[in-house]
Amino acid sequence: MNDVTVVIPMYNAAPTILRALQSVLAQTTPPRRIVVADDCSTDNSADVVRAANLPTVEMVRTERNGGIAVARNRGAREASTTWLAFIDADDRWEPEFLERTLAAIERFGCDFGSAGGTRERPDGSSRHVQVRSVPGAGDALDLTKDFWRVAMRFRPVHASAVVVRRSLFEDVGGFWERMRTGEDTCLWVNLWLRGRFVFVNLPLVESAVVETGVSAQGLSYHALLLSATCMLAGLARAVRARRPGTRWFVVFAARRLINLHTRWLLGTLRRRGRRPAARAPGA
Repeated sequence: MNDVTVVIPMYNAAPTILRALQSVLAQTTPPRRIVVADDCSTDNSADVVRAANLPTVEMVRTERNGGIAVARNRGAREASTTWLAFIDADDRWEPEFLERTLAAIERFGCDFGSAGGTRERPDGSSRHVQVRSVPGAGDALDLTKDFWRVAMRFRPVHASAVVVRRSLFEDVGGFWERMRTGEDTCLWVNLWLRGRFVFVNLPLVESAVVETGVSAQGLSYHALLLSATCMLAGLARAVRARRPGTRWFVVFAARRLINLHTRWLLGTLRRRGRRPAARAPGA
């Protein structure tokens, strides 16, 4: 079961892109295609990919620098396979990621799946690592009903460790291109509303927030409003459909909106604190 296209969005990722590509090429269940979607990089990322001359790897380019959602969708449009998989250019899969995830999807009859692993984040002047796993559970879990309950502790799916049925991905419109941050959460909401999700409870992904990455950037109020729109629209649909697990989604959405407002406010205060004091007239 390797009818899958792997999409790697890339923007100024020359130091890490080959590591990501090598981890995909090392899969015990190799994908049919690997598409690198260059989002108009200004460094030599594209040259690095071309010079490597790796098998089954092809590269496309966005018309303009539109953000990671645009790049992911651009790469996905190249696919004709049943399944899509995504990994960011600064992350890495263990060799069994595709094999295990595809097998779990087939076993549980699901429409999208992900796997556990680690997420390294900047934490002030140091760093900390988030471990993504469900303690005391089996190797594979149908988390459709408990998706948002688990998401209260860690996101059971993220855009560097997801395999999704291409037809469902296209039906929900892919990643929301209006958003440059938080676009993945909106996709998970839409996929959860219409499909079943399986989680491979094994450490198969290494992910990191790098200083130049989207996840490390500040949050604008416009982005906050788009996230709120996505959350509230999804919540309304879940309530109308009486989707199992909706109560946990209500709690998750409320917490996320509070956290986003807090993050935006703190960022605004920090930016204002860095501004030079206004000079008095005539000074």
